Amino acid sequence: MMLSVFSACQQLDPLVPLADEQKSDGKDKVALPATWSSVSSQTTVVNGRIRFVDDVHFNDYFRVVSTVDEKVVEDFFAGLPNFNSLKERNQREELADTTSHEDVNCRTLRDGSIWCTNLNPPRATDEGAEGAESLIQDEFLYFATNENYELAIGTTIVKITPQYTYLIINGQTVTFDPTLNNLTQQQHKKATSENFFMVREGLYAHKNETFVQENIYDKTSFNCGQSEQNEYDYTSGRGRRKIKAKIWSQNLGIYSSAGCSTKNLRRRLGIFWQERTDKISVFWPTFEYEIKDPNTGQYVNFLHYTGAHFDNNKSKQIERFEFKTAIVKVKCVPNGPCVPADIKFSGCIKLICVKTNHTVHNGSNSGQLNLTLACP
Repeated sequence: MMLSVFSACQQLDPLVPLADEQKSDGKDKVALPATWSSVSSQTTVVNGRIRFVDDVHFNDYFRVVSTVDEKVVEDFFAGLPNFNSLKERNQREELADTTSHEDVNCRTLRDGSIWCTNLNPPRATDEGAEGAESLIQDEFLYFATNENYELAIGTTIVKITPQYTYLIINGQTVTFDPTLNNLTQQQHKKATSENFFMVREGLYAHKNETFVQENIYDKTSFNCGQSEQNEYDYTSGRGRRKIKAKIWSQNLGIYSSAGCSTKNLRRRLGIFWQERTDKISVFWPTFEYEIKDPNTGQYVNFLHYTGAHFDNNKSKQIERFEFKTAIVKVKCVPNGPCVPADIKFSGCIKLICVKTNHTVHNGSNSGQLNLTLACP
């Protein structure tokens, strides 16, 4: 039988279960204190992947980051040794395409490399290139995912693809090639649950279905999820500044969330950089959604009426209204294999009616975007 992989003939992480993970009683662990210092101090990098201690730690991370400046979180992951983030890869891809733009003067050197003189250099208030678009909508998951769309929860490796989210249980050697999605699709047809289903021993998958709606810019969404984003230049002069607004709901099996965000971007070096602005805000006249309980299959409705978040001297504003994380527990037999003790997916977050207003003020310039999604 053909094996499936992350990269050619790559051995999975030799993650050593913690002492309490080796117990067979299956008792839940004590939750970590909900502080950024406690969560970040236990976040490590193993074989190039962010490793959360267990599903409790994974859940605590998302609970805490809503109370922390997103730039602090982004810089934390960017500064971890031996970790190449998905965002950094997307930034490199965008930066690689600077030679064709009019504000960069480039020439080819004898060794074939390209040397460029930047005619419009980034300033201190530029907070890095935005980067190419990612299939991961929530930035707090985006920051923690490596360039191969992978992370680890305890002894389980998570691999996110546009079609499926995979869980690889510790101790398995798996190769990831194009035939895997075909095999997984066959197994999915046999599965009777929306939960993770077994592709083969030690390899589980969750179906990520794309929702497509016409006339939405750069649409990306997943099972029971929808998203909308728009942007426009709010100054004259060759599209130098733009505001970017987004509403999202995304479900990836291990994690689902719903929220909205505003970004202020400035074009330099031929691409758009995140730039701090005098004032940036996201305002929601209404944010209504439903959550599907994976245990009962019933939907629970939530409605957030008028509210706003705004800040000075920031490049973006993120508001997350809801998130759910999966239960991913592994039971290890002493001197034996590790098997999944409990895998429950995060459940669906379905947007019912969302209206948002996004604004930026930069000196005498200001921009505003209104978004509406799924409202009758």
